Amino acid sequence: MDTKESKTPEEKRELVKDQCDPENSMDSHPEEQPEAQRSDSGMYKLLPVAAVIAIVLLLAFWFLGFAR
Repeated sequence: MDTKESKTPEEKRELVKDQCDPENSMDSHPEEQPEAQRSDSGMYKLLPVAAVIAIVLLLAFWFLGFAR
């Protein structure tokens, strides 16, 4: 027994359109969301510092390892 509904191409297009569009796209206010109001914490500045420290440590171990 087939329980699928047969839909016309127009009904299929409307269904896909409804599924792709957010429900409240017109009522969305991103400036009122707490994530949008938070400032950057500065953690993005930590990655280059950590990379430089790691490179310096690797070079120090490499030179000290070959010095013996």
